[in-house]
Amino acid sequence: MKNILIIGRGSISKQHQDNIRSHFDLNIIEISEKENLSSFLINNEFDGAIICSSTSLHQENIIHLHDNAVPFYCEKPAFLNLNFLNKLKEMDTAFLAKCSIGFNLRYHSVIKKIREVIEKNYNQLFFSLSVGSDVRKWRQSREIDSIYSLSKNRGGGAIAELSHEIDLAVYLFGPMKVFSSLSKADPWKSAVDGTSFIILENQNFSGQIMLDLTSSLFFRTIRIWGEDFHLNADLLTGKISLNLSNIEKDFELEVNRNQTLKDSLFDFIKQNKNRKNNLLDCLESSIIIAELHEKIRL
Repeated sequence: MKNILIIGRGSISKQHQDNIRSHFDLNIIEISEKENLSSFLINNEFDGAIICSSTSLHQENIIHLHDNAVPFYCEKPAFLNLNFLNKLKEMDTAFLAKCSIGFNLRYHSVIKKIREVIEKNYNQLFFSLSVGSDVRKWRQSREIDSIYSLSKNRGGGAIAELSHEIDLAVYLFGPMKVFSSLSKADPWKSAVDGTSFIILENQNFSGQIMLDLTSSLFFRTIRIWGEDFHLNADLLTGKISLNLSNIEKDFELEVNRNQTLKDSLFDFIKQNKNRKNNLLDCLESSIIIAELHEKIRL
């Protein structure tokens, strides 16, 4: 790739630009999400695009990029409307295989280790994935009414903003079905889900996910257990405690959030065929996220 288009001018856009410039000699063009993308693509040629616009605009951006044959890296979640699946099915599979979704936690050191452990034929396990953070601390200079993550019209809310955990459940344990879910409105009355609880299952695994945008404490943990198997992991500290048949092991892995962003994005730029966040490989979790978002009743 030589010419990269970045759509959106938020903090994640700036971070992606800094990471690209530190490793690649590429021509980067940044446009606002409010600009006419269709016209811009007609008058310019790009080898790839990075979608950092509001979640509610992702679907429209994807359609324009597809129509102009520009492969894209889309920040998660790629879409929140299940009807968009029909549009995706009409798109060329070879084109979609060149695209990626920004589920960068698939590249996290703790997740890599957990995959390594549970792939050793451990079945019939239970899991619990939890994440909590006070969304107001993400953007302290803004009023509640202007925080994107709390805007229903722009695709905010716990399920959309904290969708990494939903993706990780599918990535670690395989295709899942939603057994039940419950969402609670945020305390600032912004009309989005501040906290959501989800129960998922498949033939070998079942468990719960808790997403909380209102927590005064920041945490991101995973617990997996079954007969002769217990694992506790903290994605913030990189610590993993593992007990296999009463034999205990502890791991302390390096955690570098920006490195996961780099690995995720650079795999797209290099078009690595074995990349973890290929759009087609992320489709299963993306569908679950859209299903849950449409079911929210506050």
